[in-house]
Amino acid sequence: MNSRNRTSGVIDLDWTREGKTRTVRRQLPEFVSRALDEIYRDAQLARGCPDLVIWNPNTSTVRLVEIKCPHWDRPSREQKEFMLTAEKKGIVTQVVEWEFLHTGATEFLGSSSNYPDRSN
Repeated sequence: MNSRNRTSGVIDLDWTREGKTRTVRRQLPEFVSRALDEIYRDAQLARGCPDLVIWNPNTSTVRLVEIKCPHWDRPSREQKEFMLTAEKKGIVTQVVEWEFLHTGATEFLGSSSNYPDRSN
């Protein structure tokens, strides 16, 4: 997701003939767009949506996941407010710590919790 558009989202990366990547966007289901609009409105924010917006079309539920590197990256003020507002609406939010290793591999650091840091 990005703050430019709340009705579509990036679902994949596609390689061009020149060897570059481009984003592949798709329309979000109406219930997802509506939930995001309500959160932005209630939080009085123009940005702050977490990295991943995951939904279940069978239950019309949404889950928000923010990915961070624990050594240098923390949720912004807007992300914190967005996630707190989402939680008040019953939407599950999660911050997951993830790190790229020097070998090029990735590692899940095992630190994942419902939005734990409510301080500024």
